[in-house]
Amino acid sequence: MKNNSLKNCLLFGAPLAAALSSQVAAAQTPSRDVDNRPNIILFISDDCTYRDLNPYGGVNVQTTNINRLAEEGIRFTNFFQAAPVSSPTRQCLMTGLYPMKSGAYPNHARVNDDVISVVQQMRAQGYRVALQAKRHFEPLTVFDYEFLSGGNDDVNIDKIRPFIKDCTSKGQPFVLFVCSHQPHTPWNMGDPSKIDPDALVLPSYYVDTPETRFDYRNYLAEVKYMDDQVGAVDALIDECGIRDNTVFFYTSEQGNALPFAKWTLYDMGVQTAMIVRWPGVIKPGSVTDAMGEYVDVVPTFIEIAGGRPDYNYLEGRSFLPVLKGRTNRHKSEVYAQATSRGVINGPDHYGIRSVRNERYVYVRNLTPDELFRCENCDPGKHAYW
Repeated sequence: MKNNSLKNCLLFGAPLAAALSSQVAAAQTPSRDVDNRPNIILFISDDCTYRDLNPYGGVNVQTTNINRLAEEGIRFTNFFQAAPVSSPTRQCLMTGLYPMKSGAYPNHARVNDDVISVVQQMRAQGYRVALQAKRHFEPLTVFDYEFLSGGNDDVNIDKIRPFIKDCTSKGQPFVLFVCSHQPHTPWNMGDPSKIDPDALVLPSYYVDTPETRFDYRNYLAEVKYMDDQVGAVDALIDECGIRDNTVFFYTSEQGNALPFAKWTLYDMGVQTAMIVRWPGVIKPGSVTDAMGEYVDVVPTFIEIAGGRPDYNYLEGRSFLPVLKGRTNRHKSEVYAQATSRGVINGPDHYGIRSVRNERYVYVRNLTPDELFRCENCDPGKHAYW
């Protein structure tokens, strides 16, 4: 602990190191024996619209493995993120801070150097914290995971297996982020030949043309490919004999690169799948309308570990009581923000803000006279725009 405290002082400065020290103190008296505390695995998709998954009404491809998770755990129907692009979204998920607070507000941005991430938070609880596959965050002094592969690598079970087996052999609880690159463009993974574009049921807000159906088919093939990755991780959990003591989170990230999703604050841009399985704790087949956000994930991890989240620092709130079936309520509203700054081929300024409750969403464009543009909607680039 002394070496970790020194490192935190060097990285974060004395005030934030002191805040983290309180987490360390809490970890020294966990609510249950360290060896018995659950492992945590979070699988995150990349640019996946939640409504394309079977548990959320998707009918075009079979997401068999995600279906099974929902049958064995709890499915959130009102879970959201604070930004409709990957980099701010992931860094919000991994810090418990909203993008404007952490500094990772525009796309392809980085958090401030003094931010305390889930890595330090969970190490303070006595957990090893690792990540495999996609990164899209900076700086690595803040997100100093045990990296099990390069950031351009795809989900690879052979890279994950040694980490889990080493932790298991030592009785060491761990947090593992498995970060798929799918179904992000260019939609060249999976087998689109198994999907008939003419038979697809298109969302009502798509322009129904052969070009749209062709691209939507290729995207859905990657959704299926990603679902197979979820199944491979779940099979590894069984292989390593840790199912009964592992909390498995699945989330879909923000929406896809088709219209009215990614880059926007409509529901398809900021609403996400959130499914959690915890054998013996979460009632199988549960569904909750409790509203939650990505910013709530870190404090939930801390409470699962038996620690006490520092709400003087963290902006999210733990939804552990929802997981345990003690309540079906969490938040009354959720917030999101977007900017075109940092978006490839976006305008110099196009700011959007939103607030949503269970029934309504209010979206405000701060510069409505400016033309909305993004990488995919430039004239002539993609016919579906």
